[in-house]
Amino acid sequence: MIFIRFKLYNLKQIYLGGIMRFLAMLITAILIVACSKSDQKNYTVKEINGIKTFKNSTKPSQKLEIKPQKLFTINGDNLDSLQVLKMPMKVSIDSNKDIYILDIMQSNIKKYDSNGNFIKVISKHGMGPGELTYPNGMALIEDTIYVANQPQKKIIKFDKDGNFVGEIFIPDGTTQMFQEVGKDKIIGYVPSKDLEKQQLNINLSILDKKFKVIKELTKGEIKFGDSNVNVLDLIFPYTASNKEIFVSENSDDRYLINVYSFDGKPIYNIEKQYRKLKISEKELEDLNRIMGKTGVGSSGNKVTTKYKKAINDLFVDNKGRLWVKCSIDRNENNSNDYVVDIFKDGIFLDRVVFDGITGKDFFNPTNMTFVYDDRIYIFDMEGSSLSVYKY
Repeated sequence: MIFIRFKLYNLKQIYLGGIMRFLAMLITAILIVACSKSDQKNYTVKEINGIKTFKNSTKPSQKLEIKPQKLFTINGDNLDSLQVLKMPMKVSIDSNKDIYILDIMQSNIKKYDSNGNFIKVISKHGMGPGELTYPNGMALIEDTIYVANQPQKKIIKFDKDGNFVGEIFIPDGTTQMFQEVGKDKIIGYVPSKDLEKQQLNINLSILDKKFKVIKELTKGEIKFGDSNVNVLDLIFPYTASNKEIFVSENSDDRYLINVYSFDGKPIYNIEKQYRKLKISEKELEDLNRIMGKTGVGSSGNKVTTKYKKAINDLFVDNKGRLWVKCSIDRNENNSNDYVVDIFKDGIFLDRVVFDGITGKDFFNPTNMTFVYDDRIYIFDMEGSSLSVYKY
């Protein structure tokens, strides 16, 4: 009897021991699977001719929260005639974080401190030394202000106090939509006429401080007399960090960004999975209404595209991360969302929606965005104002 009890006890112990070992193995297996899943990368890397391409999925690699808070708005509708903004189109920041706003119609630059308080007006309308005639571009390099003065085919230079310090004559016409790159270079669109091919070339290029082309990065062309030009096909969104230049492929079916050194040497590429998106009738109407207001559609050459560009703008934040203002599938709930994909060193981190800021899925010259340090600057050209946010 004792033997039987002992044997039953041993069998029970063996049975329970087996169950415990099985549970331990099961828990271990679950932990291994969980860890392997968490270690799975959301990207792959492919290298061709020494150039790496980071191929990202739509899955974020980490959770990010970026919540811009409005600091102030500079209103151009002002009783003080010196502070009136009629058509602001570019904002730049100096080493003291003072703000410079270029106004096309006023043919001058308004200077404000970092809190939005008005300081002074730089230059005035005219054709004399240091005067501007409907300027169409501006950048600050080492606290020197470079302003494109297309009618005079000149780049006018000022110090940060507004003193005229020189000019550069550009016989083929001034660079368009340019910005500073590092301490001694510029990137922007360089126009040139090709009489043999009867076309205007508009090439995104890297230039030195004398506005001499160092390297062409993209090529665009308009045939003389062509009234069916889609301006969106000519604009390659770009930006620069303190060590790299980022240029979008400007495609409607491919999410691709090419990364260059300051000398224009290809470094690596960034890709992300993307599905081609149709542009709605309402979005197309908005696009043509805005282009008409800026003069692009005034001759009747309306944009007739069927699809959105995958990428609409690029920025770099104060952590060296790349922000990609991307197109999304819009509906009633997200029709005005400002959507940004964020990357670091080629890897997709997360997609963020900025609360309180509205956006469109196309290049919008009346609502330009600029990012400097820890601030976002957004123009409302129709309202003649600049809103400043901290993130």
